[in-house]
Amino acid sequence: MSELEKLNGPAETPLVTALDVAQAKTQFDPCPQTAAFYNALRGTPAQRRNLPIDGKAVPITPQTIEAIVWNSAEVLAAPEVLDQLRAIEAKMVAVTKTCERYGVTKVSDYINQQRDELHAKMQAGEDVSSVVLESREAVVHSFAMKRHGLIAMLVKTTHEEVIPLVKPILERFERVVEQFMREQEEHDQTMCDGFGLAYRPGLLWRAAATVASLNTIERRLPAVGNWGKPSQILEGIVQL
Repeated sequence: MSELEKLNGPAETPLVTALDVAQAKTQFDPCPQTAAFYNALRGTPAQRRNLPIDGKAVPITPQTIEAIVWNSAEVLAAPEVLDQLRAIEAKMVAVTKTCERYGVTKVSDYINQQRDELHAKMQAGEDVSSVVLESREAVVHSFAMKRHGLIAMLVKTTHEEVIPLVKPILERFERVVEQFMREQEEHDQTMCDGFGLAYRPGLLWRAAATVASLNTIERRLPAVGNWGKPSQILEGIVQL
């Protein structure tokens, strides 16, 4: 304690009120409606079911998403990433076509083909004593095993190759939509203040909220054990 404090006593310390503590802990958000929306969107399932969208959800079109991305001037995916995704897409399309050959409905076709080939050899006078026709049960099992293996390839490709490339794109898209909503809220607030009106989110803000709610990363990305082609995951966001 200084000599001055000894003579005059300690300086008075201003009392800290509960309001001071609350203000110190919270930062003012100029876009409270957007902040509340995203807190709910990223919150519990119950919160996501009751998103704070003022008014009815706005029907959107592909042009709505395109305009939001264009407005941001953001490049969602670099050309080399798109080339990688297109190559993976082509590989997965080829696997799915092969998988179709082993569908349940193809079993009868395969058995009938075996029989037709056997009859053709017999009519041609060929020796068919060593020819063995597979039973339906054997064909069904064989087809199921092949189909299972091909689907496992698709799942592996999805989670090891596709998701690492598409997730950053979806995250970038999410930021673009959120920033658009913030800009619209600030604009709408300014206009309402200027006209002496109570603020309500405008049409474009509500349209963007609809886009955000329908295109969450959680909704877009395949769950564990599921698969999806790049074009399916990025449909409406990036053209492949």
